[in-house]
Amino acid sequence: MTTQSSPLTISVFQASLLTVLLGCIIGPLWLIGSLQESVFFTMVGREYYNAANSLVFVALIPIMFAYMALLNVYNRYHILAIGLVLFSVLFGVCSFYLADPIIGISNTVADPARIFAWIYFFLARTFATVLVTVYWSFFSSVVDISLSKRIYPIVAFFAQLSSLTGAHLAKYVTVLGFPGLTCIGACWLFVGFLLLVLFIQTLSKKQYHYIASSKKAVSQTGLLEGARLLFSSWYLIGILGVSVLYQICIAVMDYQWLTLVSIKTSTPEAMSVLKGVYGERITIFIMLFSLFGTTTLLHTLGVRFCLMLYPIVTLGAIVVSLNIPDLAMMMYMLILVKGLSIALSNPVKEVLYVPANDEVRFKVKGWIDMFGYRGAYAFGSTIISFFPLEFGPLLRYGAWLSFAVIAIWLLAAYYVGTHFNKQTSVN
Repeated sequence: MTTQSSPLTISVFQASLLTVLLGCIIGPLWLIGSLQESVFFTMVGREYYNAANSLVFVALIPIMFAYMALLNVYNRYHILAIGLVLFSVLFGVCSFYLADPIIGISNTVADPARIFAWIYFFLARTFATVLVTVYWSFFSSVVDISLSKRIYPIVAFFAQLSSLTGAHLAKYVTVLGFPGLTCIGACWLFVGFLLLVLFIQTLSKKQYHYIASSKKAVSQTGLLEGARLLFSSWYLIGILGVSVLYQICIAVMDYQWLTLVSIKTSTPEAMSVLKGVYGERITIFIMLFSLFGTTTLLHTLGVRFCLMLYPIVTLGAIVVSLNIPDLAMMMYMLILVKGLSIALSNPVKEVLYVPANDEVRFKVKGWIDMFGYRGAYAFGSTIISFFPLEFGPLLRYGAWLSFAVIAIWLLAAYYVGTHFNKQTSVN
């Protein structure tokens, strides 16, 4: 018995277009992401940074609900196309205002009333979250399962190369300036739109009809059901713990390092150069660890050990930063913790859903992915906003907060790992 070819089977050229398209989202993410703190610290002030992070999370909630509502009305590629053009235009406008001598970055008088800096920070924080979510929704609708398994490593690897490119470009801020780099980011996003249009043009009538007629029915009650299911089991609560608690520690370490960077650098350009260096090195770390470390640790040491290894390493990194508060050392500790969250923690967390049924796997994981990570980071930022602005007390208080979080995190990791081992040995 022969199977009919799926209408979603795409060619190598089409797969290449999708791969480069993701790069046109991830690259600007790292490029503009390396500028956002410099712009905000210079124009608004470091003391408002954590409040801004909390407000971004609050603003993301209605945006994500609006996105889910649009999925019931429009096709995914329409939403992705609108998003790419919208953010490209918005960052193009931002590049114009950044060059203004009064509104822009050349005016170094920090004032919380400078609305443009808040808008720039909000756009920089949200565009990748929105566009990456829409991209993967579109990707899953046009690529069949067997092909996605084959090309996903290539797509992920190219995304890392784009991250490296974006971070490297940020180091040229002294030459191109904040307006120039923001304009490059805007043009990069527009190239992504052109690639999307080209991809649609290469589809056969059968493929186009399939995509155009398919809509993903996502109800807002589905997410509420995910929240209800999440708290119906201690195992799922444990998954929530190991999935999001590290974000509180990262929020602390992020702010501590950025505070030290703002103290040690005299210009916003110098701060962005350091952010570019950080972006380059964390991308290289993630690529190397993903290739040589993740699979080896999982197969050799098992899920429970890997779950507990990450908070232990995070604890060690915080202790090192507390005792050696050097700019380079703190950057490498941040790279270690953030890099492991992507290269080790994320793959391990995916394995934890294996014993769960499809409903739990879809709804609970969707809720954690959409709100859990960002909510934990916003919570950490909110707590830090009550800490002293001076670097010494900030370092100590942040360390004690992280120690308390890691204690809970370790308990959750041990419980979830033990439960996972029992479930997988029985089934």
